[in-house]
Amino acid sequence: MLVKKILKISMIFLCGLVGMLFLRVPGFFLLPSQTVSPSFQEELFGSRTVHEGKATSDEIAIFVINLDRNPERYRDIHEHVLVPLGLPFFRVKAIYGKELPQKQRDELTSYKVYRLAFNGNLPGPGEFGCFASHVKAWREFLASSYQTALILEDDVQLCFDPSVTLALLSRARDISDVCFLDAQGTAHQEVFSSLSLDDWRQGNIHAFGQLSFQESINAGAYLINRRAARALLDKANQFCLPADHYIQRAWEFSLSTTHLSPRLFHQKAVPSDIESDRRIPFKRSIPERLFQRLETQMFHLKRDMARVVFQLWSFVKILWKEPPQKK
Repeated sequence: MLVKKILKISMIFLCGLVGMLFLRVPGFFLLPSQTVSPSFQEELFGSRTVHEGKATSDEIAIFVINLDRNPERYRDIHEHVLVPLGLPFFRVKAIYGKELPQKQRDELTSYKVYRLAFNGNLPGPGEFGCFASHVKAWREFLASSYQTALILEDDVQLCFDPSVTLALLSRARDISDVCFLDAQGTAHQEVFSSLSLDDWRQGNIHAFGQLSFQESINAGAYLINRRAARALLDKANQFCLPADHYIQRAWEFSLSTTHLSPRLFHQKAVPSDIESDRRIPFKRSIPERLFQRLETQMFHLKRDMARVVFQLWSFVKILWKEPPQKK
């Protein structure tokens, strides 16, 4: 009897703890609104809004994020990626987080959200600079005349022949608002094809463009349209998550996201200067660490619940569409 009572009390305690964490910990929606002050974009780029160019070109333009201190990386990607692809390209001067004052980074960072997502750890200047560089790339894309952008970090390489890559890019540009081209660990993520419903109905699970219920966790290469760039910039008023985690909270932006499998680009096995000093451990007592870990796990649970619901809804919308007509 005593054992049963102990088990019953333990279960009640655990259920109460889980319920308390579920109500207390955010996770479904957490990105800042435009009312946040000081504004991330206003502080770093002079304004929250972008003077958009007229989208007159149907070509895909490449925007390469590159630090001034790494000209050799730009020369390498220019020779092995940009020139072979033959698409219009632009260099985005990356922001080096270490060069920004700590006080400014503190004012523009939501430490509460970041610590919740990463077991209480603090962001390093590298992650701040990486996020700011992607924000800058979206702004420069909107200011251009192109309808679709291929955002590349300067350490990526082609996985296929340039002609094959170009053909796949032209197919992938219309399947979603954001299409990740360097998704890692996609073998267990290939759930539904969203490029060709006809392919999916025929059981061709190798069709390109997959809706994923898990994070790809890589923003080294991705296609993005103007609608997505606007939506991402609309909430980019604080640094609260790394760029890849931020983009993949698609339900907060009402954006469709996919990834290609197999991937078209891969990152070299070299240290990333823009993302150096990524995460700083935060010293706490053992009980504090345990409770923080519980909060972080609840945060991830709510995030994954939101992703599953949103991706299922996206799949339902795909089913409603008419299958492509064969020529």
